[in-house]
Amino acid sequence: MITKLRSDFLIASILIASLLATAACNKANADKQVVEVTLPTQGFTYGSVDAPVSVVEFGSVLCPPCIELHSNDLPFLAEKYIETGRVRLRYIDIAPDSLSSLAVSLVECMAPELGFPTSFQWIGELPDSLSHKTIMETAETHVTDFSTEIAACADSLSVNPRFDAEKEAAQTLRVPGAPTFLVGILDENGHFVGWPYIGKSIDTLAAYIESAEELLGVSSSH
Repeated sequence: MITKLRSDFLIASILIASLLATAACNKANADKQVVEVTLPTQGFTYGSVDAPVSVVEFGSVLCPPCIELHSNDLPFLAEKYIETGRVRLRYIDIAPDSLSSLAVSLVECMAPELGFPTSFQWIGELPDSLSHKTIMETAETHVTDFSTEIAACADSLSVNPRFDAEKEAAQTLRVPGAPTFLVGILDENGHFVGWPYIGKSIDTLAAYIESAEELLGVSSSH
């Protein structure tokens, strides 16, 4: 399986690079430049490990555009692409502060029971004045299945050095802000190659996903 993944990744990387080099000559596609980055192998992911296309979101659970995206558009993305096995999503929070780390850790710790889209929904209920206490209280109030195990998981995860490694990857890519997406292939070693998309239009992101499927020769009925 690992050998096959490496083989598929190499072939796909060459294919994407060559086709996008051609596309870059077209002014309309000038923004579709190939990027490469290595991410920590462990991280917050949602979807099948066998999904042919990976989407990496550099976001911030506390930024208003991200809250809107996760509340309104993530369920559509999950239903059409992730739950059907077409896409695997990797979420990376780029906010530098401890409260953001706590909030995204709660989301991650809730996801196994609630599902990825649902685990984000309570974020929109947070008050303007944030603290460890108000974040925990909001999660406990608005999440039916909230438990002491989730709280302990989040407190532990929020100080995980993985977050620092993910932020370093964002700095390497010079991620301009949240949300920023990468659409392409992520292998088992954390090596990603694909396109960047900066924005929050779910229709544009869907077009990038389907372009990646076309370039990789993947059927949309996968």
